[in-house]
Amino acid sequence: MNNSGDIMISSRQQRMVKQLMESDQYIPLQQLADEYGISLRTVRADLLQLEDWLRERGVVLERDRLAGVRLRLDVGQSEQLAVQIGKRPHYMDAEQRISLLQKQLLQETKLSVKAIIEELGISKNTLLQDLNEIKQRLMSWELTLVRDRGQLYIEGREKRKRRAYLSLLRSEITDDKLHDKLLRYILDQRGDSYSPMTPWKDWFETEDAAMLFDTIQRLEEKMGVQFTDAGYSTLILHLLMAMERLKGTHAIEMDQESLSELQGHEVYELVVAEVVPQIEQHFGVKLPASEIGYITQHILGAQKQSLPVEELIIADLAKQIILRTEQELGRPLQMIDQIVQGLVIHLKPAIYRAKFGLQSKNPLMEQLEAQYGSLLNLLERIVNEVMEPWSVVFDRDEVGYIMFHIGSGLIPPKAPVRKRVAVVCGSGLGTSAMLKRRVAAIFPQVDIVGTYSYKEAAEITLQTADAVLSTMEISHALQVPWIKVSPLLDQQDQKQIASFLGVSPSGESAAAAAAVQVVNDIFQVVERNAHIHNRNRLLEELLHLFQGGGRPGGQPQEHDYGLTAMLPPDSIKLGAEAMLWEEAVREGNRLLMDRGVSDARYADKLIEIIQSNKHPFIIRAGVAFPHVYMPECVKRTGFSVMTFREELAFGPSGQLIWLMVTLAAVDKEQHVAALGTLLDALNDEAFMAELRQAQDARTIWQRLREKEGL
Repeated sequence: MNNSGDIMISSRQQRMVKQLMESDQYIPLQQLADEYGISLRTVRADLLQLEDWLRERGVVLERDRLAGVRLRLDVGQSEQLAVQIGKRPHYMDAEQRISLLQKQLLQETKLSVKAIIEELGISKNTLLQDLNEIKQRLMSWELTLVRDRGQLYIEGREKRKRRAYLSLLRSEITDDKLHDKLLRYILDQRGDSYSPMTPWKDWFETEDAAMLFDTIQRLEEKMGVQFTDAGYSTLILHLLMAMERLKGTHAIEMDQESLSELQGHEVYELVVAEVVPQIEQHFGVKLPASEIGYITQHILGAQKQSLPVEELIIADLAKQIILRTEQELGRPLQMIDQIVQGLVIHLKPAIYRAKFGLQSKNPLMEQLEAQYGSLLNLLERIVNEVMEPWSVVFDRDEVGYIMFHIGSGLIPPKAPVRKRVAVVCGSGLGTSAMLKRRVAAIFPQVDIVGTYSYKEAAEITLQTADAVLSTMEISHALQVPWIKVSPLLDQQDQKQIASFLGVSPSGESAAAAAAVQVVNDIFQVVERNAHIHNRNRLLEELLHLFQGGGRPGGQPQEHDYGLTAMLPPDSIKLGAEAMLWEEAVREGNRLLMDRGVSDARYADKLIEIIQSNKHPFIIRAGVAFPHVYMPECVKRTGFSVMTFREELAFGPSGQLIWLMVTLAAVDKEQHVAALGTLLDALNDEAFMAELRQAQDARTIWQRLREKEGL
């Protein structure tokens, strides 16, 4: 391995390498973008730099267009890479520097301003800017950053410091996989898959986490209950954090009433007998009663099963919630027994989480708000009125989880009347496929029954379709009503279709709402019949699946029908000089002929169609899309792209264009996926502005690859 290269990587890129080393599967690029809060374009830029950095060290970054990226590591490379990425990055941006400073302030009693400036190699003004940002972030935790005689420290309640510390940890190690990663980390250190690389070692030692894992397992056996995997990892994280704070003599504070209540619980006594001696011996600390109470809180919130007596009480609470909901709605819920059973399982740990401030974020709140907004408001009031005698208040995220159970009993609304629509374009090929894709996205209640060429339109009957959407004027009589629209369906087209068909352009929000309902139903079945290791991850993956997302690690297609596979850089000609429109059409076809896609007859046919005014091929202002279905002139499917330095008058109508995309297709299927990318590009105003000024074909081709997720 060559370590002498000059390529430097940032802190974020170091974390990406760590994440790739941990995973045996491909990691989708969108997942990286979501986890690091950056755009797909930034992810790809980071990966390009990492690819060079890894290549210097003899490591291959494997890419898959559908599945994402992963590392191919030979024997010994993991250990060598771990040493490299264990070093502080050569440079840090402001966000990385602020996170490091915040972590150090939460770990240490005090920090020296002079030492920070020297360690990070920054100016005093830069440090002041960073500290102002940290001060604002700490305010959300009701903590105060104090600067006193060259020293920095944080003031505030210990409980809030720990929550801020844990929040920072989660933000660095991606919360959606936090539980799985921690348990895998602990277990892997004992197996054959040991690797010194891990983001956890920056926060705590393997031996400490393993010792706590064993202790919690023994406690679980003594209690006769089962903790969820999320419960295990949350307990371990909080205990590790508590030990770090105790080493600095920062004990948790707890009001006497809450502590007395916990001390009267049998779990508190078990913690004193089974957990405290092990922790005090291993960490060399003395646990005060408040810390034991703190541990007890988390144990009560981690249980999967209820104790028999409490289960009866909680079942009564579940029935009260259901009864009140039915009364407020004025109608009964379905499957009452299943809802009660699911709520009983959910409410026991939820009550302890709420009582002691341990509630977690619901990853599907945005979709739930969109589908059940008013009902969520109602349920939030009902639930908290029912829980008031327990002195428990559920936040909206927790109510969202309860909504899953209640939602499974709602009587489904009557399905809206669907409309059958036929799509017509000059050839029944390119623009019809583009229009079909747009209609499916914007009007999910419309069924496309087929795509037809101009001549085939006469065959459409009322038995076939309720209406026709055409990209061109139709001069002959049709048996069904029709309207002309643009293939891109701008806002005016959408209003016209809505009025013509009597449907609303609900688009993705309706599809998302339907997906949430399906996820609701499935989630109830799973929760009643199986142990859920990570509820947040399960919800996210189910929703992703039902909203059309692919599975990570999916197999690539045998043939690549993506746009950039059919449009190589050599077929992109930018900034062409002024010419007649006929010459432009022949030049667009020449770019295809050079690759063996079409022959000269194809351009002749396109010019004939345009001259006859049968099809202008203008799909939006300034853009022409000439194409025709002539398989006898086409050997394989391909695209070409031309931009013009000055706008040219296209066809007999003389409409001005600056962009021409030419398609030649051997059938009516292979190019459909590529048209999806083309449609995305044509609707991206920033891309179109870049394309109009571009001079480098490979840069444009790379931008299109980014849109394909490559």
